[in-house]
Amino acid sequence: MDNRGKMRELTLGYEWETLLLNKYGLPSKSSEMKNFIVKVRSKNPHSRCGTDWIPGLKRALFEIRSGVLRNKREIRKRTKKLIETTLEFSKEEGFRFLPIGSFPPFGGAIGLHIHIGSWEKTKGLQELANRALPYLPSFAALSVNSPFWGMAPFRPPFGVKSYRLKHHAQEMSVPSYSKPALSHLSWERDITVKFLSHPTIEIRICDAPLSWLFVCEITAFISSFIVESKKYLEPIRKARFIEAIDNRLRAMRDGLQAKFLWKGKEREVTDILKEMIKIAQPTLKELGYENLPLIEKMIKKRQTQADFLFYLFQNYGGDIFDFTQYLAASLNYIDDPFNTYLAFAPTLEVKNLMDIDEYLLSMIGKRTRYGNLYRVLYQPTSEFERRIENLKKKKLISTQFDEEKGALFSRLFKTEDEKKN
Repeated sequence: MDNRGKMRELTLGYEWETLLLNKYGLPSKSSEMKNFIVKVRSKNPHSRCGTDWIPGLKRALFEIRSGVLRNKREIRKRTKKLIETTLEFSKEEGFRFLPIGSFPPFGGAIGLHIHIGSWEKTKGLQELANRALPYLPSFAALSVNSPFWGMAPFRPPFGVKSYRLKHHAQEMSVPSYSKPALSHLSWERDITVKFLSHPTIEIRICDAPLSWLFVCEITAFISSFIVESKKYLEPIRKARFIEAIDNRLRAMRDGLQAKFLWKGKEREVTDILKEMIKIAQPTLKELGYENLPLIEKMIKKRQTQADFLFYLFQNYGGDIFDFTQYLAASLNYIDDPFNTYLAFAPTLEVKNLMDIDEYLLSMIGKRTRYGNLYRVLYQPTSEFERRIENLKKKKLISTQFDEEKGALFSRLFKTEDEKKN
């Protein structure tokens, strides 16, 4: 953007968080990656690759940072080279490369952050970000890739398709709305107007992918949609904001098999994504994209990278820790195994609309604290408390009050899902 709020030539880029496993099969420390980072940066002088921390694990991740990109040729050429050099120098330095949305044995949120444009003044940007909020869960459904989060029996493999979203990226990516006149620069929201590291609009809702082709396409898709959305999207309203938060959970559980509540009616997320691709089309063409072949195959088959990981896990036979080593040691990420999988993967069925009250009820145990339960949804407090009152009226929960701990909720009956199991 220039100082009049107009877009210059579109620039875009990404920060692709990945893992480098050490000889013990654990995520490496940043001090162990110094030589590796120097080698990667020397081979890719326009990139800004480096380390970052993994929330919850007290370890580091390798962040593949594209640097500024302007068109399809640059996106594909630089991304492929970054993957090639990452794999080359991982072997030299004794690392194993693992690009997925969590570290399966223990968890830890690992994401893909898309940067759209560069600006001088913030005028109009927060309103643009707010208007995009209802559409962000569709990007989440497309990118789910963290179906494993620890080996504890109460976290069964593939309980949801994105445990990273379930944990709100461990407070690093949460749904949020801001009045433009009262907005401030930040970095933890699903969509954020930034200047703290560089001037951009950043989308933070996506899980870290395992496909470099997907990285290219979703970077172009998200950037183009945000640019074009200012022509189409309506000002945000309370009902749409609540729908967006609820749909975020539906994306978390069902990925591209999800139904969303969309302007009060049920709608398949794949249909919403098709509409979004049409909106993005003019800028996509300017970038050099006539179509998005990988994403279009995903939408057609309702298949995500999380479904691919579950397919591999079902056919592996080992435990989560062994499976993690297999992913890091055996998949040739240059050849893009996810793209190969899509060629023979079946078309998945649409799931029923996820009941958010039912989901909230499933998170209530005995004397569950207000604060712990609030983190399940991250809705405005008035909406959260309305749901709690609804559960109380149905006599599904009881409440107590403790002067030190605050409101405490206890479940009185099993959920429908629990009754079935």
